[in-house]
Amino acid sequence: AARWDLHGLLAPLVDADLDADPGGGEWTIRQTLAHIVHVQRAYPAFGSWWLSREQTPELPSSIPDGVDEGFPTEEADGEGTLAEIRARLDEAMDGAAERMASLDRSQLETPARWSGYAVDVGFRLGRMSSHLQEHTVQVDKTLVMLGRTPPEAHRLVRLVFRAYGRLEG
Repeated sequence: AARWDLHGLLAPLVDADLDADPGGGEWTIRQTLAHIVHVQRAYPAFGSWWLSREQTPELPSSIPDGVDEGFPTEEADGEGTLAEIRARLDEAMDGAAERMASLDRSQLETPARWSGYAVDVGFRLGRMSSHLQEHTVQVDKTLVMLGRTPPEAHRLVRLVFRAYGRLEG
């Protein structure tokens, strides 16, 4: 649902909107989307690493370097047109669903860390949605900073996308 809410917010935008500078040191929409895609790609890979330790009693302080080897850079995840970036987001989200949808309760309870805190794999996977929601708010704020108040039609389109996300969920 969070993915489709973001898509609904992005639907009326054009490529030129990606690099408009909101000022105040805030990220552009492109920078925010690059970060979103990059982190959404990392969640299942890092979750898989924690799952590989399912039978290991000690909880490391962090994921070792190299788990994300071969990933595009965050900057590369933001390259291209809005359509290309949105397709990258969908690819990352669909890939995560394919990799993680079949986890059972014991796997979801596998000890892990997030931002240094002891959590479980289920919590880390739940962060995928809240991460999207946090940065959807950021894109919304950026549009306000750019003087882009959405007209009624754009707001209705976003509601349709949200409804689709709930249906898909």
